[in-house]
Amino acid sequence: EEYVDAYIHNDLGTARLMYKRFMRDKAKASSCKQCGKCEERCPQKIPIKRWMPEIHRVLGEGLPFSKA
Repeated sequence: EEYVDAYIHNDLGTARLMYKRFMRDKAKASSCKQCGKCEERCPQKIPIKRWMPEIHRVLGEGLPFSKA
């Protein structure tokens, strides 16, 4: 949610603050084990395993959005 908000509103600062301050460590993208269980349950068929490394890179490590 924070990643999408940051992208839509062009506000990485707020998204990073919210991610680091309010999200529990085990709920962060860096905790993803790439098992795919969440993708099986996702009604929107989002490729979650593909997005978790990007979300961690942008919100957790402070890097810019990927261009791809």
